[in-house]
Amino acid sequence: MPQQATTRKHEIDESLYSRQLYVLGHDAMKRMLSSSVLLLGMGGLGVEIAKNLVLAGVHSLVIYDETLVTIQDFGSQYYLTEKDIGSRRDEASLEHLRSLNMNVSVTVGLNPAKMQASSADFSMSSTLKKGPCYFVDNSLLQSADVVILSELIDYEDEVVALDEQCAAMNVHFIAACARGLFGFVFCDFLENFTVLDTNGEPPLSGLYDHLSQLENAEVIVTSHEDSRHQLEAGDSVKLVPSKSNTTFGPFFVKKIIDAFSFTIDIGSNRMPEGVLSGEFVQTKVPKRIDFKRASAIFSEGAHVPFICSDFAKDDRSLPILIAFIAIGGFWKKYERLPIPQSIEDANRFIEICVQKSVLFNVDRSKNEHLWRQFAFGVTGSIPAICSVIGGLVAQEALKVPFFPPLIISLSQYFCFDAAECLPNSAGPLAPTPENTAPINSRYDMQYAVFGKKFVDVVQQQGVFLVGAGAIGCELLKIWAMMGVGLRGSSSIVVTDMDLIERSNLNRQLLFRSTDIQMPKSVTAAAAVERMNSDYTKKPIVALQERVSPESEHIFGRNFFSGIDIVVNALDNVDARRYVDRRCVFFEKPLLESGTLGTKCNTQVVLPRVTESYSSSQDPPEKSIPVCTLKNFPSNPEHTIQWALDLFQGLFKNGPEVVGQYLESGSLGEFRDRFSSNSPDSIVILKETLLDEFPKDFESCLIWAMKLFVGSFRNPISQLLFNFPPDTKTSTGADFWSGPKRCPTPIELDLSIPLHQEFIFSAARLRADAYSIEIPSAPIKLEDILCKAKIEKFVPKDGMKIATTDREAEQEGAKEVSLDLFSLLPEPNKVATCHPKPLSFEKDDDANFHISFITAAANLRSMNYGIPVSDRHTVKGIAGKIIPAIATTTAFVAGLVSLEFYKVVQFLFNKAEIPVESFKNAFCNLALPFFAFSEPIQAALLTKGRPWTLWDRIIMDSTKTLADLIKYFQENEQLDISMVSCGTSMLYSPFMIRSKDEERKRMALTLPALIEHVTGSTSSIGDEFVLEVLASDAEGDDVDVPFLIVTPFQ
Repeated sequence: MPQQATTRKHEIDESLYSRQLYVLGHDAMKRMLSSSVLLLGMGGLGVEIAKNLVLAGVHSLVIYDETLVTIQDFGSQYYLTEKDIGSRRDEASLEHLRSLNMNVSVTVGLNPAKMQASSADFSMSSTLKKGPCYFVDNSLLQSADVVILSELIDYEDEVVALDEQCAAMNVHFIAACARGLFGFVFCDFLENFTVLDTNGEPPLSGLYDHLSQLENAEVIVTSHEDSRHQLEAGDSVKLVPSKSNTTFGPFFVKKIIDAFSFTIDIGSNRMPEGVLSGEFVQTKVPKRIDFKRASAIFSEGAHVPFICSDFAKDDRSLPILIAFIAIGGFWKKYERLPIPQSIEDANRFIEICVQKSVLFNVDRSKNEHLWRQFAFGVTGSIPAICSVIGGLVAQEALKVPFFPPLIISLSQYFCFDAAECLPNSAGPLAPTPENTAPINSRYDMQYAVFGKKFVDVVQQQGVFLVGAGAIGCELLKIWAMMGVGLRGSSSIVVTDMDLIERSNLNRQLLFRSTDIQMPKSVTAAAAVERMNSDYTKKPIVALQERVSPESEHIFGRNFFSGIDIVVNALDNVDARRYVDRRCVFFEKPLLESGTLGTKCNTQVVLPRVTESYSSSQDPPEKSIPVCTLKNFPSNPEHTIQWALDLFQGLFKNGPEVVGQYLESGSLGEFRDRFSSNSPDSIVILKETLLDEFPKDFESCLIWAMKLFVGSFRNPISQLLFNFPPDTKTSTGADFWSGPKRCPTPIELDLSIPLHQEFIFSAARLRADAYSIEIPSAPIKLEDILCKAKIEKFVPKDGMKIATTDREAEQEGAKEVSLDLFSLLPEPNKVATCHPKPLSFEKDDDANFHISFITAAANLRSMNYGIPVSDRHTVKGIAGKIIPAIATTTAFVAGLVSLEFYKVVQFLFNKAEIPVESFKNAFCNLALPFFAFSEPIQAALLTKGRPWTLWDRIIMDSTKTLADLIKYFQENEQLDISMVSCGTSMLYSPFMIRSKDEERKRMALTLPALIEHVTGSTSSIGDEFVLEVLASDAEGDDVDVPFLIVTPFQ
């Protein structure tokens, strides 16, 4: 029976899709919610594509695969279990896919033209002649926006025929295949495919200060205050003058003069008056793509368009495509696929590749090794490859419903390989005909590629996964298919202190709605056990601890001694750096990754070989100047940050100060502590306890009305009193120009919905912050406005307003008279008041937090003539939400897991795999763009000395301070200038006051020295780290490795 989606076709479940909305936007999401996809094939790649599409929220997904389940499917198809053997793959997967997202209709298709397939199609002993999707009836295609073929054997008969069939029905088509360590994607989105956005990035914008018209049709645009414009020649921009409501353009950028100025072509017109300063905004230039049929490869050969998957392998795309085409030729001739590691079959396959490559002028000698690798593993299915190709294919399918398309699509072929993951063919882990033969195991498909010996080593690895969110879930899923941690004494350990939230369900495949508020780590581990029953015998260890200095008693040397590989799946930079430091300390390899919308990156950290994650870092986030926030906002980000600061001050900091005051024993006691409080504390107490005491909800409403006037009328009026609209600077220029927008005061008008929203949300938050009951009866704001007694604004003569950051900082640091304390009542004399500080929570739509910030930000935007922002935008900026989508998460998890195979070889024998085989990645599925590079080698700490960040000096706990100093003098020719442990300084020459004190301190053992300085050794444990500062004979500082003090053995 077909499943019915639980929401109507164009409704967006924002609590579920909140993170994805920041990738696609509301318009694109609405289009996607009406899209229908037909997916042919439900093997390892097919289920990965299906999972990503269902999580993303397409309207309907029809799956079709009559292939019968065998145990070999379990190696990459994670929704199949022992009870499904003998069932159809599509029917066995159906309920699992439905449970991912109840908003998506997932059904099994009915194909009148019966598929001529069985599970034997992909077994090593197959004798069938047709692939699983050879015949597809038009009735299956007619309701689909896009058809995806996820398994193929014969490119010429399957892909070409189905592509022509889809094109005749105006249906978009994607063909994809994952075999062994190779993947292939073909897209045909028909002719006249016009793309509105060629990079998926928000339009660039900035302020310009000056326009200069040249003699020709060019105008030089100079950006404000040396602000880099980041534009390129050929971009299109429009100009928004600061003193006009008219937009001019768009104009094409003709030439980039430098990073701060560019020229635009205005044709035969001259620039109108009033546009000499303002804002430039990039406009997207549509791009038309005419996709070619799959058959064009045989007529145009190498001229068909490819997307490069790795610039270091840019000559391999065409040979890989030839190999995928050659599969069909081998099948037709031998009625099976090449046997793993069969030299005879590999030679046969190479000959077919040579025959197919005649049209493409591909050199046999350069590609014979590649084709042999392909043939050796063609019967295998590797979950990491399925994850990479499945993430990419699903992302391409999501682009189809956008008419016209919003983001550029893959044009037109993509070939991927990770052959460097294979063990050294001459090494002890090399695959052989014997250890790649099937043994009726769920891991047979991996044995076919890597050999059982290497797979056994993979399964012996102890892995520490930090984070069980989106990337963590994908990694656990892949590792479950690989059987990681099932052999020997090791296991997978996952830790995550978070609980599951509804917004997680859109991209974290191991969680369901029934799991909300359950621990992520425990739930994820249980889900993996259902995917691979082998884990019921050796469960994954699920912890709920934060990896931090406070948990080093848990994650110490004993813990890390049982770990082989550490994998970060975190969204917090500080946490990543801490885990990175622990990996350096314990010399453990680290696999790092992250996503940002359709972008992703990976990094491999190898002990004593590469730099660490912390060796490089992004530049700090650009902060908004104080003066800009307070008086001169120029864009929505400024007003949203101002509103967030207002929220924090009123509903978090304010109640905290009041609570501290009420908890103090007396006015005098609080006054004694005042110097350590914010200078604004006394003002907060006066305004809360004397001026506007929060006694009931009506008092909260009155306070909110006065807040409105005190935020959007009075300060703006005072600003205009100080700086009227016609004010000039000392140089004669207009004061209100460039980023300084001349504001307009706003009078409170309760007939305006936005004003009502601000009053009600502010009053509601005030009530929540002081534990005041909210009445259920309707409230007439007009009656309360009369009680509020709003006074007319009277400007203050001599009031100084900051116009620079320095003035703003000085204004913020001014002292508040302590005489105001005398006005306050004693804490025990204050009427009933129960402050409850509010912590900003962006994901609870019923708590009024985002409602208040949205209303406040938009009112301030209206003050300054800045475009207002919708609730979604405000939530993203104020909540610093990281855009996320399941397709990117699956893609990056596949890349990480491919590096996992290489790290296993590195740990087994460093000589087995060269460092250049490892890949750091930066990819963007929106473009699509793929860049890989080898990890950067660890740099020397000091020139001329062999130390890197991986080196350390070890001393046992019986050594004294004198021994330490002597060691550095005699062994390293360095003088010690300071020794510290944590935040405690243990030794420095300037600390020594007498020879006697120096003699005593030098004789102390290192643990005793710590106890002498700190009074205790309880915090350092049996093993601790000392940091040493030293200088050479010339007096130059020398960076030295950290020093580890261990128990005496």
